Amino acid sequence: MDKHLYFIVSLKDAVRLNSELLRRGISRYYLQPHGEGVAFVFEKVSRFRRVTLQHLFRTDGELQ
Repeated sequence: MDKHLYFIVSLKDAVRLNSELLRRGISRYYLQPHGEGVAFVFEKVSRFRRVTLQHLFRTDGELQ
């Protein structure tokens, strides 16, 4: 498991992505302000969950 996985998005995208995550039953994350956007931070992400999140956020993501 990776320590942290985070995605930085605009405020507009954050609203849409938050709804999509909740619809998929993904709730183990928190939000942090990041510049003019928002960072979705996921802790202790399994390989399967990481792939799912990367697909949802349409990115390779960044590991911390």
